[in-house]
Amino acid sequence: MLTMPLLAVLLSPPPPDVALGDVGESCRARADCRSGLRCVNAQCTAPVAQTKEGQACEATSDCSSDGSLRCLARVTEPPPLPSRSATLVDVPPPPPMPLASSLTVSQQVLALKRDIEAINFDLRRLKTGWPGGSISLVVGGAILSPLTLVGLFVAPIVVGLVVIAVGAGGIAMIVAGATGGARAASAAMTGRQSLLERRSNAERELANLKRSVAAAEQRGSAMLTLAAF
Repeated sequence: MLTMPLLAVLLSPPPPDVALGDVGESCRARADCRSGLRCVNAQCTAPVAQTKEGQACEATSDCSSDGSLRCLARVTEPPPLPSRSATLVDVPPPPPMPLASSLTVSQQVLALKRDIEAINFDLRRLKTGWPGGSISLVVGGAILSPLTLVGLFVAPIVVGLVVIAVGAGGIAMIVAGATGGARAASAAMTGRQSLLERRSNAERELANLKRSVAAAEQRGSAMLTLAAF
């Protein structure tokens, strides 16, 4: 009596949910998976619960679906940061900066010659005397300054005062012209001395380079002579 109902149960088709795909099985749509599962990347996948950092977990899938959290020692934690050594290896060192010594001897000689020529050009243009404006003031003041004495002998007092004032203006012109001319000449002499020092240093460096080139050529010729013997 019990055999027929048992056989009926065993031979009856499985429930619809049992015939569907389990976690990890292939699928083409959500309908191919069991209830509560999703079809992600053609595989039945269980939905990931929102787990916060520091909570208990059994696997990384229990923490997050985007990989931002991992299950380490059954605790949800962020992934470890890369070590400093790995970071240093990944970053290439910066290229070396070009040094002034990388110039060839011929380039250094050419640069020094151009510097010397530029200094000589500046020296030829430099004027160490008084500028023309200062000279004009001094000359004009020298012409007007005698009127100071002339005004003393002019009969009308008003006219005499005017002549004296003009003569005093001439004296002021002489003072202003001489002061400005002396200041300009001093500045020009200072600039000339600086240019002369620069030229002297450049000529000295150029002579040293030429001597080093000559010594290198002599050593090369001596080595060739020894090799010939």
